[in-house]
Amino acid sequence: MIKKFMLTMAVVFAFVFSMQAQLDVSLNPLGLLFGSYDVSVEKGISESFGVELTAGFSSQKYELGEEKVSSSGFGARIMGKYYFSPKNGIDRFNVAPYIKIGSNKFDDGADKVTNFRFAAGVYLGYKIVASSNVFFELGFGLGKAFVNSYKVNGEEILDGGSYPVFNIDATGKLAVGYRF
Repeated sequence: MIKKFMLTMAVVFAFVFSMQAQLDVSLNPLGLLFGSYDVSVEKGISESFGVELTAGFSSQKYELGEEKVSSSGFGARIMGKYYFSPKNGIDRFNVAPYIKIGSNKFDDGADKVTNFRFAAGVYLGYKIVASSNVFFELGFGLGKAFVNSYKVNGEEILDGGSYPVFNIDATGKLAVGYRF
């Protein structure tokens, strides 16, 4: 499933970049404080529609009581954003369906926990573009996790599909970027 999703994202991304329009590149400055590196690229298809691809990586080491825990993960999200009444092309209030995939690993020295998640939902956001081409964006989305599995030391312990509360997916964006 991961290979099919990544191939689909690569084809969509190649198609989007072959079109002539502006390109917005952004990052999440708050994530940097917590070891999470998220970069988004949005290509304008028209004045009121853009396709955004976000890739994120995280790596952290922390202590829980006396245990030292290390965690790492990756994620990707693709959105097709529709902008209502844009002033400068793909800006202001927007709504988008999203598809998200992610994998995380946690290791406390005794157990290795992995989580895989595939989700889809709806995102609402707002982007402000300054005359200097710097922009700020804030957004939030809710959806459903279609796959949400947990394994400890390679053995599946929880399928999120069995627990409705684990099927809720949330995504968000607080970003600063530059328009090319």
